[in-house]
Amino acid sequence: MNETLFKRFSYGCRAVINPMAAIFGGIAGQEIIKACTSKFNPIHQFFYLDSLECLPDQDLPFEQYQPIGCRYDSNIIVFGKDFQEKVFFFFCFVC
Repeated sequence: MNETLFKRFSYGCRAVINPMAAIFGGIAGQEIIKACTSKFNPIHQFFYLDSLECLPDQDLPFEQYQPIGCRYDSNIIVFGKDFQEKVFFFFCFVC
């Protein structure tokens, strides 16, 4: 098993990232409608969605992944504090 991948996965396993939740919620809703209406066939195989390219390339210190008790804790848990500060500064500057 790839130890780096396992470590990155363990950092983010308790986080809920909104775009990923929206993707899975949309797919689940579509499959429920297809199953209830019998108009189309639901997915009958394994569905795999990979988004590893979103994770940081280099390993960050453990302190970067510690939640601080704000609404962006899920982003901090997955991407790190520095990334969240850059995103926050960009959106505050644009808005």
